[in-house]
Amino acid sequence: MLGGKMNIAICDDDLKHINLIEDMIYDLSQKLDNFKPDIDAYLSGEELLRLIDVKDFPSILFIDVEMPGINGIQTARELRKLSEQVLIIYVTSYETYTLESFEVRPFRYLLKPIDTKKFARAFYDAIEYINNSNSYVFFKKGKDHIQVDSSSIIAIFSESGRKLRVKTSNELDDEVFYGKIKNIEKELNSLIFVKINSGTIINLKKVKILNAHEVIMIDGSILPISKNRKKSVIDLYSNFISKEVGI
Repeated sequence: MLGGKMNIAICDDDLKHINLIEDMIYDLSQKLDNFKPDIDAYLSGEELLRLIDVKDFPSILFIDVEMPGINGIQTARELRKLSEQVLIIYVTSYETYTLESFEVRPFRYLLKPIDTKKFARAFYDAIEYINNSNSYVFFKKGKDHIQVDSSSIIAIFSESGRKLRVKTSNELDDEVFYGKIKNIEKELNSLIFVKINSGTIINLKKVKILNAHEVIMIDGSILPISKNRKKSVIDLYSNFISKEVGI
């Protein structure tokens, strides 16, 4: 696993639980090379939303579901409006999860009392996921090579067999580059980027709705899934969801 400084937030109305999670994070971080967690703690959802630094956003958030005032699910929903990248790990006393809690695409659920082995697995998985997600793809435009953050890509389309149209969440207009879709496919993380037809690759993290015939992306675009890729796309998306939520 890669090292470095990482912002981590904890939100829980019980100070004992905050201290417990902090201690586990610091203990686990000792096993990583050059890894320095920078931890901020909040005692309520209201406090988190009021004080969180939007310019230095946490990469991981551990948040209690059951809190007075704004609960963890409501807090996470507001937080998701500010960041699509933060990995949300719910901490809860309930073994069943409401459909409402899935709206913000949580990374994991941890049951109270927290099992140290399960916490370690979730923590290391989160760091590995962030490290794998922080990658760039290089496209060619004329004599220039353009660097694009892969996490911002919604979809890539092949045009005329020699051009690629790239739709991102950062730009209003699509970018057009030179290249072939079969070549760019090799550069992308196959766990996150999936070809749904011969000319379209999608980012599974940007999917809103997926069924056997089409996929609706977060920007509202509706993209067809070819018949011969239907089963593989559904299987890959199911595996992606399972790994994201951790159940």
